[in-house]
Amino acid sequence: MMSLANRSPVGPEACLGPPGLSPYATQMYACAPVHMGPMSSKPGLAATFYMPDTIRSEIYQRNEDVFLQADPHQYPELPDNLENMYAELIPLEDPVPHAIATTYRAAHCETGENYALRRLHGYTTMNTKRLDAWKQIDHPNVVRLEDHFTTKAFNDHSMVLVYQYHPSSMTVMNKFLSGGAANTASEANSAFHDPFSSDPDAPRPYTHQKNAMLRAVACGALLPEAVLWSILVQLTAALRSIHSAGLACRSLDPTKVVMNGCRVRISWCGAIDALHPNAVDITQAQQDDLTALGRLALALACRTIHCDNLAASMDLVSRSYSADLKNLILYLLSSSGGRRSVTDLMPMIGARFYTQVT
Repeated sequence: MMSLANRSPVGPEACLGPPGLSPYATQMYACAPVHMGPMSSKPGLAATFYMPDTIRSEIYQRNEDVFLQADPHQYPELPDNLENMYAELIPLEDPVPHAIATTYRAAHCETGENYALRRLHGYTTMNTKRLDAWKQIDHPNVVRLEDHFTTKAFNDHSMVLVYQYHPSSMTVMNKFLSGGAANTASEANSAFHDPFSSDPDAPRPYTHQKNAMLRAVACGALLPEAVLWSILVQLTAALRSIHSAGLACRSLDPTKVVMNGCRVRISWCGAIDALHPNAVDITQAQQDDLTALGRLALALACRTIHCDNLAASMDLVSRSYSADLKNLILYLLSSSGGRRSVTDLMPMIGARFYTQVT
């Protein structure tokens, strides 16, 4: 009998999957045998006995994010642990030169739970009173601040904010306003070259902005109104909880709002308060939150962050969406008149609120 040591190689094993995939992916879902072609979806009642491909893919993506490991050769500067409380640090974003903050995923040394860590570089002040108030905010549309501490593990004085970790989340910016997700429909129907792509922050001429929005309308790239209301209702609920606690978000923009499935959350709350701990006019900051929500709503409705020409943008909104949505955006963006409040939005939201109650 031929020994196992002398057995000739037979290629990749079916139970491990093809080489090049992550170890977790191949252990969780065995690949189909090579002699079998792709299988079609189960028809009729048989489909009720099998997990839909969308749910399978979502579960796989979330678990792959949880079990992702960093290459020690690519990130040699990562410490082994932070204050003997958090270990297995994984960067969650590409390094940016001269950044004032960096994001990691880490596991708690005792419980093994994963958390998202926001490291504030060169932190020197110790006024954490407002951060303690943020720890009391427990809302389904706010990424909860669990803890905060200072450390020298990165060879400087850094403050680390510890948040709940929601794997497989995506920012509103990446999901709707930039990259492939936002441009898929336009590329498929009427691809065009943006002459300002080399400088995304450059102001667009009026004609370019209007033509870009008209292309979005023509190719059906605008978001359904139900999606917009879902996002806005959840964000207004989050702001109501934050403002009721005497706090202000101060970071409501497309890069700080994350989505996981249909759930919308405001992330990194309290980071601005840690960076700028001096006294702030909370009333004015809360008004700024409502204005920021209006800008975000307008950007989502026009499917672009370049909404410098308010008249053209609102014309698109009025022609594509309901009067309630238009009035809500105008109310949020208005700077004249008395003090605005989240509760004033309820007449415009109306019965749509109940579709979001879960």
